[in-house]
Amino acid sequence: MMQSILLPIFPLSAVIFPDSKIFLRIFEPRYLKMVSRSIKKSSYFAIIKTREDVNYHGVMATYVKVVSWEGDDKGVLSILVEGVGKCKINSYYFEEDNLCMAKVTIFEKQQAIKVPKKYQCLSKLLQELYEKFNSDYQKEYYVYQMDNANWLSYRLGEVINLSNDLKQDILETQDPIHRLEKIYEGIFISDIHFGEENNTIQ
Repeated sequence: MMQSILLPIFPLSAVIFPDSKIFLRIFEPRYLKMVSRSIKKSSYFAIIKTREDVNYHGVMATYVKVVSWEGDDKGVLSILVEGVGKCKINSYYFEEDNLCMAKVTIFEKQQAIKVPKKYQCLSKLLQELYEKFNSDYQKEYYVYQMDNANWLSYRLGEVINLSNDLKQDILETQDPIHRLEKIYEGIFISDIHFGEENNTIQ
């Protein structure tokens, strides 16, 4: 059963996925308050792709937890967040300091679905990338997950330099096999190649 909760919203010019980890620099007072509240209460906030029209109704986001944090003498907070799961924004409002608060529907975690034979090449591709460029590569754990279409589609979304619009589409797609299909087409239709400078597929 899906749950509805109230979460603060953090717009970002990128799309992150469940289980993704990303470093953020926080310096605006409204977001410092948001992060402080999240740390003290062990609560979540949602990261949403920046929109020009600031219309968040019905948009899919990823809600995250703060894993670690460190402040400096200039009042800037560096935090590491991890994606917990997906949520859909139903309604929202802005507080006096312009922090957006939204009532969101939390999506349940999906069960593992086996990667079809057609897309097993994507499993091999991700494994090769991890072995070559990821210094934190946990081979036993990652190899075990490579045949999980749900996990694989999100990890590919992290390392392949697709457009943010396509990444948002991947986030909003519930069926993990359809996600793999979109990634597969995005790689070959866009003639993406691998760039060693930033360790992503471009």
